[in-house]
Amino acid sequence: MTVTTELEIEVPIAAFHNAVRAVLPHADRPKLGSDPTDQPLARVRLVAAATELHLMATNGRTSALAAVPIVDGSDSRGIRFAVEDGPYVADIHPKMLRQLRDGVTAAKVEGELTGDARLFFTAPTPDGDGAGRITASDVGGLWVGSETTRTLLPLVDRFPDIAGLLSQALGAAEGTYKPMVVDGLDLGAFQAASRAYDAPLHAEPVGSADQRGWIVLCGTDFAGSISGGHHDDDSLKRRSRWRMKHMARLGLGGDLASVG
Repeated sequence: MTVTTELEIEVPIAAFHNAVRAVLPHADRPKLGSDPTDQPLARVRLVAAATELHLMATNGRTSALAAVPIVDGSDSRGIRFAVEDGPYVADIHPKMLRQLRDGVTAAKVEGELTGDARLFFTAPTPDGDGAGRITASDVGGLWVGSETTRTLLPLVDRFPDIAGLLSQALGAAEGTYKPMVVDGLDLGAFQAASRAYDAPLHAEPVGSADQRGWIVLCGTDFAGSISGGHHDDDSLKRRSRWRMKHMARLGLGGDLASVG
């Protein structure tokens, strides 16, 4: 069987921009000068599935998956997928992904964003001359003919199966009520998705009250998850004191002096 080593697809530029914007805040921050293989989460994983390109990222606390439709008839794969083949997978540095995004711009026609980008992936060569590459070409947007080529990162086994984890979380969503206790920066990472897709965020608890997760949805093209810390150390007692303080201040019972 032939394993796909090169792939060419076209995606709507506007949808590609939305996905990049929504997913990037969830990638772990790269450390300058460090070996990329030692930073398994400081990347965005691109997965060309049967009809969509999925962009996925995680920092270990939040995760995100954004879907971009593949333009009908643009996929270079003949039979998807051969027995030894499968969805095409590539990893890219967050900075390189931003540069690819900025290299293609949708045109605005009668108030609608139009135009496609051609994405051409090449895998690393057997002689070991380096990593694979991805080229983003404007084929119908504002700057037709412009191209941006960037190097891909070596694939790592330690990148989690985000799609599988989100699938499990979504299946267990609408779980038992529990407070969401998360870092403000982690929660703020989802703001980019709300802005990109111009839609509200919808969060549901996953599983029992003892479990830490919430699934976060934004429209039909974005799903994410966030992990809380509501059972860490003495957080239950500490948050109980917070609640009592607020209740007393708002006249809902209790004595401010007694909870100071």
